[in-house]
Amino acid sequence: MDSKIQKVPGKRMLLLGQLPPPVHGQAVATQMLFEHDWNGIEVKTLQMAYSTGMDEVGRFGFRKILHLFSLVRKTRKILKENPRTTLFYPPGSASWIPFLRDVVFLALTRKHAAATVFIFHAGGLAAFVAQSPLRRGLGRLAYGKPDLAFEVALEEVPPREAFQARSWQWCPCAMDVQPMSRPVRERGSKLRVLFVGSLQEGKGILEIVKTATWLRKLGQDSDFEFLVVGKWYSDSFKSQTEQMVKEQSLEEVVKFPGEVTGDEKWDLYERADIFFFPSHYGSEASPIVLMEALGAGLPIITTRWRGIPKMLQGCESAEILPVHRPELYGQALVELSNRRQDFPKLSEASREFYEGRYQNKHYLGRIEASLHKMWSGHTGSLDPTRTSLGLGDDRDKIRVLQVFNQYSDQGGEEVWVEQMSKLGSDQLQIDELRFQSRSWKVRGAPSLWQQVRLIWNNPEARHRLEREVDSVKPDALVYHNTIPIASFGIYQEAQRLGVPLVQYIHNFRPFSPSGTLWSKNRIVEDALKGNRWKEVMGKSWEGSYLKTGLMAYYLDRLDKEGWLDAVSHWIAVSDFMRDKFIEAGIAPEKITTLRHCWQSDPNQSQSEDGDYYLFLGRLVPEKGIWVLVEVWEQLRRELGEECPKLVIAGTGSAERELKNRIKDNSSIEMVGFVSGQAKRKLINGSRAVLAPSVWWEPLGLIVYDGYEFFKPVLAARSGGLTETVTEGVTGYLHDPDDVAQFCINVRKIEEMGIEGRRTMGMAGRKWLEENADPERWRVKFTEILSKAGVPEVLLNPKENDEQGS
Repeated sequence: MDSKIQKVPGKRMLLLGQLPPPVHGQAVATQMLFEHDWNGIEVKTLQMAYSTGMDEVGRFGFRKILHLFSLVRKTRKILKENPRTTLFYPPGSASWIPFLRDVVFLALTRKHAAATVFIFHAGGLAAFVAQSPLRRGLGRLAYGKPDLAFEVALEEVPPREAFQARSWQWCPCAMDVQPMSRPVRERGSKLRVLFVGSLQEGKGILEIVKTATWLRKLGQDSDFEFLVVGKWYSDSFKSQTEQMVKEQSLEEVVKFPGEVTGDEKWDLYERADIFFFPSHYGSEASPIVLMEALGAGLPIITTRWRGIPKMLQGCESAEILPVHRPELYGQALVELSNRRQDFPKLSEASREFYEGRYQNKHYLGRIEASLHKMWSGHTGSLDPTRTSLGLGDDRDKIRVLQVFNQYSDQGGEEVWVEQMSKLGSDQLQIDELRFQSRSWKVRGAPSLWQQVRLIWNNPEARHRLEREVDSVKPDALVYHNTIPIASFGIYQEAQRLGVPLVQYIHNFRPFSPSGTLWSKNRIVEDALKGNRWKEVMGKSWEGSYLKTGLMAYYLDRLDKEGWLDAVSHWIAVSDFMRDKFIEAGIAPEKITTLRHCWQSDPNQSQSEDGDYYLFLGRLVPEKGIWVLVEVWEQLRRELGEECPKLVIAGTGSAERELKNRIKDNSSIEMVGFVSGQAKRKLINGSRAVLAPSVWWEPLGLIVYDGYEFFKPVLAARSGGLTETVTEGVTGYLHDPDDVAQFCINVRKIEEMGIEGRRTMGMAGRKWLEENADPERWRVKFTEILSKAGVPEVLLNPKENDEQGS
């Protein structure tokens, strides 16, 4: 298919791309480009038709070879007959067949083009190319130094960096969706959970079935109807999935209507209640179906995978969860089911988020504007997160970029990072750059010896930070954990970038190799004074002499090389932590206490008195799990059948040992990791919440959890816990390791009766509302930014406007 638009010398473009069929995001986005009425650009188009169905995508075929050389011939002819023409091409996915196809095509055609523009629809290509010298060489030949790179997703290995693009633009795809009326399901009626996409394993189809299975085990599958819409990738996968559904007797819960298009598809969106997209697809970028769901006003449950988190950053109606976690997806669905009254608000949030970002005018406008800038000689970043979204300069807001290396297991720090991302306001914008520890545990990850070197200074992480700073233009950086992937090198990078840096203190790094000062089952303070030897000999970090020694060496080097001088101000989450860091050498005027805030649910009422005590946290010795077991063994001996029940929720390195220890104690039950609605239900049904930490707990968000549900808290007199639990008012304290006092405190809770526990729970809730107010947190956080060096004109824009008027 060839077509000509208005002829303008010097602004000519040959546009190639795959059109439907098969129907997938890239083909739909390409069709928009083919049908667009380009302003001031002469455009010719060539349709790529390698695949006619999803079962052919990425697979070899002799017909495809013939089609490849036909496209080469036509492309060379057009470029030779039309000098000064720009080649606009969509590189293929991250696998050998499309990669080699691109190498052949581009090696034979690029030299005839005046300029080259790539639009990277498929996620993971740059990472795929980087995995071997052969791939890197072929990648440079095919994709090296394009004049402009469009990236539809912001990836950990960005194509613009891997292929040295002269200029680039973040350009998520788009889809025009008409506003829809949303049904309101009464409690007791089924919620329709919709998936739309290619029915293949990578898109999470089996995760949907596993989620329905998990809901059945809870007896809540009858509350949902899953509509899994799309064309099957293969007959074998269809048979596998249908067999799985049959084995679990889920035929009436999980249904497959087939491929649906046009008005019939939009009707399904309009009649749905929740959009569920548990993808872990290798080439996922910015899925168009998520834009359709937002436009349709649906709340979304999806995965923290490829370009999805960045695409939905700041969306209040989207729940983003780890891949392959059907129990978390099920909990999120149950939670939404219990919030049916909030669906109109969630629908409005989805639609508003969509209208500001993902309509066709945004996508096509970004591409057209960037092409004109390229032809006018502009290079570098084209401000992908603001100008491209039509958001303006937004200088009436303070911009903060928080940087976090996510741990393999979820903990309190991750919970706070996610909550902090939601604390933006009319005056404060909080963006996020996240690194994933698990990315060093998959195929293609750096070797062990490379990781040893990269923990100290990871050039790729520094480049990502530089790009994000260039993109977001923050007024301040906020660092959380940076190990292992973000590396210590990003402290030096912050110095080089000249952006004020605030360091959040969640543990005892950068003094303690383990971060806990915990070695051989006791607290070792020596690291605060610069002596890390005891932690090394105690294998305090991941049970390894080598790893602990390496970390100790790096922390010592970090101090000697002055990289920590990049930190303009430190935030301690408790007065206890502030005192300890001052003791370690941080100047008092450079560190401020700012406890975490908490968004209490005003509709949360005091529940009925529960019949069990709850421990919720990581199952590691320093959290006091062995003290907890000893207490319940003692209570069991003393009280027999009258012994209250203990429920332990969480996972960790001591989980197996703990199961063996309690197997004969019927008063103790382990329920595994919980989150979302399941977590809330556990806390709500408890008699009291327990925090028996034997290490110096920096703050202890579990106390906030307990107070939210009007529960007394029994805690160790350890670290920041002494600042949140008031003895005899909101709970009781015991010395760490003091089994006898802990037993006495449990007996006190038992003896005070229902009314006593309710009074104590109400006191805890009052403390939470008075001491953890989000607005007060914002005010104090802004004061800290001022201490860190953020200009006053940014912190008080309205006051400055009034003074200047």
